[in-house]
Amino acid sequence: MATFAAAMALMYGVKATGTLRVSPEGELEGLDLHEHGSSAYPEYMISGSESVILAVSSKDDAAA
Repeated sequence: MATFAAAMALMYGVKATGTLRVSPEGELEGLDLHEHGSSAYPEYMISGSESVILAVSSKDDAAA
């Protein structure tokens, strides 16, 4: 029970300081690019939403 109480106190402390939050820029950019500097899915283009749709549809066409 003491371990649970210590863990809850620690996590409430971390929550209160806001250290686990990602910056708004990081949320918009995506954590893979913001934190690591590269895309998690390099086979898809990241330039815009339309290019991602085109990449997915062309991949589906190739599989058919």
